Amino acid sequence: MPYTHVTRTTNGAAAIQYIYGDGRGHNGAKVRNEIITGVGMLPASVMPFAEQMDQVWRRMPRNHKTQIDRYIMSFSRKELDPTNPNDLIKASMIGREFAKEIAPGHQAVVAVQHDGKGGKVHVHIAVNDARTADTRGLPATAYWFWTFKEKANEICKQFFSLDFGADADDKKSQYEREALGGKYSWKKDLKERIGGAAIFAKNDEEFLAGLEEVGVKATRRHATKTQPEYYVYELTDYSHFPADKMPKRACLAKSYKLGAEFNPDKIREQYGTYMDYFPDDLVAQLSEAIQEPTPEPEAEIPKPKQKRKVTDRAKRNAWERTVSVVGQIVWPLAGLNLATPLIKNKNGEDVLDKAEIARREQMVQDVWDPFIAWLDARGESIEDYYIIEDEDHVYPRRVKLQKKLSEWMEQPEEQPVAEKASSDKKPVAPKVTKKQSAQELRQRNADRLAVLEREYNHLMAEQQNDASKGPYGT
Repeated sequence: MPYTHVTRTTNGAAAIQYIYGDGRGHNGAKVRNEIITGVGMLPASVMPFAEQMDQVWRRMPRNHKTQIDRYIMSFSRKELDPTNPNDLIKASMIGREFAKEIAPGHQAVVAVQHDGKGGKVHVHIAVNDARTADTRGLPATAYWFWTFKEKANEICKQFFSLDFGADADDKKSQYEREALGGKYSWKKDLKERIGGAAIFAKNDEEFLAGLEEVGVKATRRHATKTQPEYYVYELTDYSHFPADKMPKRACLAKSYKLGAEFNPDKIREQYGTYMDYFPDDLVAQLSEAIQEPTPEPEAEIPKPKQKRKVTDRAKRNAWERTVSVVGQIVWPLAGLNLATPLIKNKNGEDVLDKAEIARREQMVQDVWDPFIAWLDARGESIEDYYIIEDEDHVYPRRVKLQKKLSEWMEQPEEQPVAEKASSDKKPVAPKVTKKQSAQELRQRNADRLAVLEREYNHLMAEQQNDASKGPYGT
């Protein structure tokens, strides 16, 4: 199975220049590219590949920043032999076929190399992100890691049998190989700590907590378009380092760099497998000796009812509706009708009588305060008589609130307890009861009507007197 990697860049010319290099390969190799060809372009001998792609880049809109999508395939020696010219041709054919299928209608440069440190065959595929015909960019799925991996395996199967590698699960670095000679390797130490934490864990939370206990910190990185989910491990316990070789920077390692078995999916397969490392007879003895007690169900503790947050605007709207509900009981007691109070303005138009509305609200408030106190004394809450949908919508329960208010109005008056006379106490004003409050409302309204009636009669008398004098006052 070829190793695959994909990146994107906004500097297409530099990406192509990197493929060419300075003519010589890495690690002292005489040649940089064994085979280099173009897809959807003229040969480089006619016009350089970068110039041909530049003609398309010039037509891209300003918001189209990406110029090149870079794909890399690396093959094991069992798949493609770097010393066999036919295998180099196969690598070029694989790269060209991949470019045509993953990005139809796009230009691409395919370069076959084996100048790396391991000398393995690998292919660089630089695909122009802008389609030649209309400069349309590649779809996101074209540079997703999983799409690239599946498409690469599908094409490679047509040329050879995939090599999954026996040691692919556990990669050994140069320092780990040196540890075989007796030297300390922090990566080898890190792997042992990770493995120990995994087999004793039951879930991700226990695994991360177990790592902390053995001196390892792990950070989960979520899957992206180009890389599956992985861990970043950090060795925080330096006690095993030689005194003269303490690390100068953090000991960090990505899980896929350590090997496939250290990735999250493989780690989860190891959860709870610690018993697999004990002899079968010991496991049987432990199973008989250990009897886990059945946990008793915990008594449910009732959670205190939390008050919902309500905005000031919702409170005001709720109060205006409450005034209407309470007023239907209070206002008739004062001799007022339930119609909206109106007055004439200078133009003779009917407008709201704001003063009368404020007076009626105050009448409701005078009744409302003792009503709330009565509810509190009974262990009830006014919230039971409201519907709170959310912080912006609060409504009174009309029928329920009216019934409760009527019940309060029908309650017999409580007689105040006579207090012993005391010379050092100031006289206390008598408490105004509900009936007294209603009587005062009726009396104030009657006085107001009497004043209006006197003013009306006086005005009518003056008009009749003026009419009897005639137009000239005679």
